[in-house]
Amino acid sequence: MLCTREVTVQVPDGLHHQTAARFIQTANRFTSVVRVVYGDNNVNAKSLLGVLSLSIGAGTRITITADGADAGEALDALEQRLFAAALLFGGRRMVPLLFGGFPSRFSLSACLRRSRGDDG
Repeated sequence: MLCTREVTVQVPDGLHHQTAARFIQTANRFTSVVRVVYGDNNVNAKSLLGVLSLSIGAGTRITITADGADAGEALDALEQRLFAAALLFGGRRMVPLLFGGFPSRFSLSACLRRSRGDDG
């Protein structure tokens, strides 16, 4: 089954080497053929050189396609990977963009600890 999803890359540095590597590792967990489309370019999402060659910057809108039995799961996982990278690499700068803003004393690490059940 062919699935397509448009995603805006919110990672401050775009799909730089660290984010791209994690994105590719996630894509490789699935048997589906996964591709990234940006402009007129269409590359294998499981290829580091392919993804880096797109030079995807922050705020860029890309299309991810997946064709195979686990296509929907692959797209969900890749979208979550980009969201997690935005939090990880964007830190406090990304919080207002993603959640509509928090008080200045908001701690991203405390929020993540609470979500994991580590209140200490």
